[in-house]
Amino acid sequence: MFRDPDSGPPWVPCADVFLSTAGEFTIKVELAGLCREDLELSIEGRGVRITGHRHDNDQSSGRNRNLVPAINWGWFDLVVDVPADYDLSRATAKYQNGLLRVLVPPAEGRSKK
Repeated sequence: MFRDPDSGPPWVPCADVFLSTAGEFTIKVELAGLCREDLELSIEGRGVRITGHRHDNDQSSGRNRNLVPAINWGWFDLVVDVPADYDLSRATAKYQNGLLRVLVPPAEGRSKK
């Protein structure tokens, strides 16, 4: 995904990283206002990289003046390192209602803790 250097500084979306009750390494990212086409996921070494772009259609027209800016717009880049005892080759992702959920199952033979 190409990042325009003139689009402003990147931001980092809010994310929770936890072990699910099923033992999966879970990454849950809040991405309200994005379409699936605005997201790109990749595996880089032992990390999951999530990049994308949130468009601000209200401000792009130049007609509005933002009085209380609190929502981040533009490009974002988030990398979450995954422990070695989880199998990135079997990771799955689902994006629904503004939340991206990436599930990474334990590696075969991993002892349950």
